[in-house]
Amino acid sequence: MSLLLMLALAAVVATVAVESARATRMAEGGFVPVVESTPAGEATVVKMTIDHLRGGRQYSVVFLSPGGPDAPLPPGVDEWPRPGTALVSPELLREGAEQGVSERYGDVVGTIGEPGLADASELLVYVRPAHDLTTAREADEAVVSEFGGSRPPVPFQNVHWLLANQDAPGALVWLVALCLVGPSLWFVLVATRPVLGRPRRQIAGRDDTSHHPRNVVGATWRPVSLGVAAAAVVVGWFAASDRRLPVVDYVVGASDLRDQWWAFALCAIVASAVVLCAGMRHANCAFPLFARALRGIARRTHRTAAALFPWFVLLAVGGPHLFSDGHPAHLLTGYAGLTGTVVTMPAAIAATAARIGRWLARRRRPSTSAVGVRIVARSAAVARQVSVVSIYVIVVLFTLGMQSNLAAGAVEADPFLDEYGYSMVEVHPRGEVSAGDVSDFIAALPEDIHLVAYGQTEGNAVDQQTELTGICPALESLALPCPPPGHSTQVDTVTGALTAWLGDGNSGPTATVRRGAPPSAVEDGSITLLAFTDDGSDIAPGSLPTAGTTFRFGIATSVPGETWYTGAVPHMEQAGWIVLLGGLGLLALVLGAGLGLASLGLGAATVPHTGLDDRRWIRWLTAVLGVVLPLVSAVVAGLAVGYLTVLPMAPDGIDLL
Repeated sequence: MSLLLMLALAAVVATVAVESARATRMAEGGFVPVVESTPAGEATVVKMTIDHLRGGRQYSVVFLSPGGPDAPLPPGVDEWPRPGTALVSPELLREGAEQGVSERYGDVVGTIGEPGLADASELLVYVRPAHDLTTAREADEAVVSEFGGSRPPVPFQNVHWLLANQDAPGALVWLVALCLVGPSLWFVLVATRPVLGRPRRQIAGRDDTSHHPRNVVGATWRPVSLGVAAAAVVVGWFAASDRRLPVVDYVVGASDLRDQWWAFALCAIVASAVVLCAGMRHANCAFPLFARALRGIARRTHRTAAALFPWFVLLAVGGPHLFSDGHPAHLLTGYAGLTGTVVTMPAAIAATAARIGRWLARRRRPSTSAVGVRIVARSAAVARQVSVVSIYVIVVLFTLGMQSNLAAGAVEADPFLDEYGYSMVEVHPRGEVSAGDVSDFIAALPEDIHLVAYGQTEGNAVDQQTELTGICPALESLALPCPPPGHSTQVDTVTGALTAWLGDGNSGPTATVRRGAPPSAVEDGSITLLAFTDDGSDIAPGSLPTAGTTFRFGIATSVPGETWYTGAVPHMEQAGWIVLLGGLGLLALVLGAGLGLASLGLGAATVPHTGLDDRRWIRWLTAVLGVVLPLVSAVVAGLAVGYLTVLPMAPDGIDLL
């Protein structure tokens, strides 16, 4: 009991400590702009860009150009790297090992130190360009005199601004508290009833001092102390070294926890006190008056609530489909049906438990009959234990459903990726480029990758068409005509991935094709390219960015809709926290409900009343019928009802449920 509660409280403390430390380190990555008196040799020119791994979240790539030997270094960097080299966060090196991260920014000469990362899981790159910048000309560039500050990250004014923009500050603390502390308290309240106390009516009329608070403390200090000690071992294990959490793949920094020893000690005191107080409450206190009143209301409305349960489920499942997705009633009917389902579910479970109990009571086997009799006699109590588990599962699924609404943008990339994958990729060189840069890029590409340049033909917005420029082999690979040199041809139809890329849906010409080498399409120092393969196979991850090092600031790549997908990745990753914490909370509730059912006489303790206590398999069968089967049924019912009622409110194509 004290073990679970202390771990839950310690998880809240750890979450607060980690978020506070992250916020401090993020602030230290802020830019302090130069003033007129700042010497040029004591300033650093910073250019912020964004990149991503395939199927991963976006991250910041920071280009740093020192004005001199005294130029300020960003946190986590001890000395200036050579021009054309990069420093990469350890987590990015791990995640991008198969996507050529160690080559896409030049030679990687080291990793970013812990002070320069918001946490050990951050993806971040520092690059020293081959030719240093001397001044800031674009909105994503700045000249700084030092790094630091105390204000929250501002876009393009802090090396961690993108990570901060992807976060949901404070949400994780509430999620930990609701998913872990709440179920742990329930477990303590349920578990202390059979262990520490007996109902008052069982000792009424006789002098019983065994439930005096002093005796309760004396009888329970040992298990409480053992639980606290075991929890302290777990906390110490996390504080000893960085630990990677399952499901979410997040690294908990040990240094963020070590300074919070006093808070963890307070968790031990609070957990012990709560367990002891819960035991004394069961031993000495009658059930509160307001709770008795609520039970009376529940008894009077039991049949009505049980009868309404299927109708509320039907409202939650079918109600949202009566309205369009954008109509307010679409979600309101779903919320109303889900709320009614949760409110009436305990009564429905009690009615179902009573029917199952009557069926078991009519069986000839004594152990089965005994369990059935007890279920009938205590159907309401059984329902209270079981419905908590089912309702919790529904709430977790509802939270996942709402999280999927935030990740709905990922659906935009699905049609193209599902059909064509990464066989056609847009390439956007960063910064000002020359025809020679493009030629070097083409020369660095693998032989199976072709390129065409694309842009817009001259004219007004109505008459403009997409213009593709390439050599004949590349154009023929796209099933496009190859016009004579210096001429262009309009095409009415295209095939394959090019159709989806162009978004063909207009009448008239789909594109204008011009024969020529892609470098000839460089205009005003910029160009956009389209890379593709002959056979429609995927372009190897990292091959384009690695070749893109020929450009001063590298390249950005994308496929149609991928920007939506990468923007939704943080929300999909956050769903992992709901699964992890929800699963741990469900475990605590199942343990508590199992103890509660056993305390009602539905476990193996029922067997001695049948006279068959010498037959072990009957005791196990009784335990399965009285405890395990109701708990499994509760989880399955919660999953089924939750899935059916939440699915109509979740967007199509997001598989978070």
